[in-house]
Amino acid sequence: MKGDFNPSKSYVSIMQTIRRFKPREKDELEVKKPGELISVFYRRDESFVNAYFGGKRGFFPLKYLRPAIFKE
Repeated sequence: MKGDFNPSKSYVSIMQTIRRFKPREKDELEVKKPGELISVFYRRDESFVNAYFGGKRGFFPLKYLRPAIFKE
C-alpha cells in the first residue's frame, strides 16, 4: 500500500467519491479534481482503489470501501 492511508480520516471522503461506481476488473475513469476516483483494480485476493486525495495519488484497499460501493 502506498502512502499513509488513515481509514478513519479518509473513509467518508472516499465513500462519497466512489459511492455510485460498481467496480469491474478494469474501470478507468478520467481524473477531473482532487479526491476523484481514478480506477479500481484487483491484485490477487485484494482489490484496490487508485485515487487522488490531498493532492497525492495513492492506492487504497477496497475492503474499506466495500460498504459504500455495494450500499444500494
